[in-house]
Amino acid sequence: MLLYQKNLALEKCEVCGYEGAGLHRHHVRARGNKKDPSLDKRENLICLCGTCHAKAHAGNLPAFYLIALIAKRENTTAENIMNIIGFIPKSNVNEFRIRNTDHEIDGITLENAIQAVLTCTEAEEDIKWKKATLISQIADYYQINNSVMASLCGCSPALIRNYITAYQAFPEPHMRAADKSFTLHLYAA
Repeated sequence: MLLYQKNLALEKCEVCGYEGAGLHRHHVRARGNKKDPSLDKRENLICLCGTCHAKAHAGNLPAFYLIALIAKRENTTAENIMNIIGFIPKSNVNEFRIRNTDHEIDGITLENAIQAVLTCTEAEEDIKWKKATLISQIADYYQINNSVMASLCGCSPALIRNYITAYQAFPEPHMRAADKSFTLHLYAA
């Protein structure tokens, strides 16, 4: 991990140009659950701000756009970048599917299915913090106890307590470790 951290400085967002705190290294081709170290290379990494990183995971910044930016940075072609990282363009997906029919889920390649899972996981973390913020602020403003809040939200008082505890310990996004889960923040609280 240290190798690619040294090779890709977190200086500014390569999409919007933002310079400041909260920059992320985004893998264009997902490393998967086992964090495949062979994908920790400059050609697969792009520096993004939090907003652009969220857009990339939501699919609003297409992989081809990010690959083109990396190719420009590395002074090579997008096709070369795709070959280096093993990225299969959509124009070749049908060919890939025909050759690898055992590795599809309802017509989606395994890599795209895993990327979708990782995107959902990241979105879940964001949603947990949004829920924690809302629940804590509503409970505080209206002076609602955990049991009443739980019945209003349709969950357990313990879950309400967890949301409030995590939010009170880390009320501002800059106080949270971007690479750590909501649950780890709750344990730290």
